[in-house]
Amino acid sequence: ASRITQKLIAILESRTREGYAYKLDLRLRPSGNAGPLVTSLAGFRDYHRQSSAVWERQALVRARVITGDPELGREVEAARQEFVYGRGLSANEVGEIAAMRHRMEMEIGAEDKTRLNIKQGHGGLVDVEFLAQMMALSHGHRHPELRVRNTMELIEALARLDLLTAADASILEDDYRFLSRLENRLRIESDQPSWAVPTSVTGLRPLARRMGFEGADGASRLLAELAQRRDRIRAIFERYFLAAKDNLSL
Repeated sequence: ASRITQKLIAILESRTREGYAYKLDLRLRPSGNAGPLVTSLAGFRDYHRQSSAVWERQALVRARVITGDPELGREVEAARQEFVYGRGLSANEVGEIAAMRHRMEMEIGAEDKTRLNIKQGHGGLVDVEFLAQMMALSHGHRHPELRVRNTMELIEALARLDLLTAADASILEDDYRFLSRLENRLRIESDQPSWAVPTSVTGLRPLARRMGFEGADGASRLLAELAQRRDRIRAIFERYFLAAKDNLSL
């Protein structure tokens, strides 16, 4: 099984004339960079029942079976459901998720005067994803409607259950779509996965046009709107994380 996996990884990461199909980061597997590439179903269950970290449980919110034996797929999915939604979160665990988000911003965000990070940076796509996932982990054991993988579907479900206000859900949906569209336009501009938005007017002008910000001041207007959207995403993120910690500490 390990040899098959190694061959599959080599195929997926092969460079072609059109670029890479996938870039795979295997360092985040449970046993670390030096651990085995595959595990048995029993090993998978034992690990997550006994020693998995909060971030690993969070990662399983979006995990899914892609292909293989249907019966094994059903067993893996049942195990995933147990680990992700078998219980809620403690106040400390909510704090761990918030702390990990902060570390990502500091260590991976890599923003400076010349560029903004619309994915891992302040008020970026990851803010919305982490908030939705935290709330799924907190409430999914009581509300099966929250056991969905897609971020937008999860926000909609949270709003239907009044776990997010309608106004906050609308803002998050609209701003997440805006950032996702901006990320898509960045990929078109650079022909590779990209998150860095230039802050110079000259460097930003082509991207601004792709986003519909025409005219001489298009780049400046895009930067202003981006700042406004990121700030309000972060404000909602902080408010709900603080409320979750306070409620669980009572």
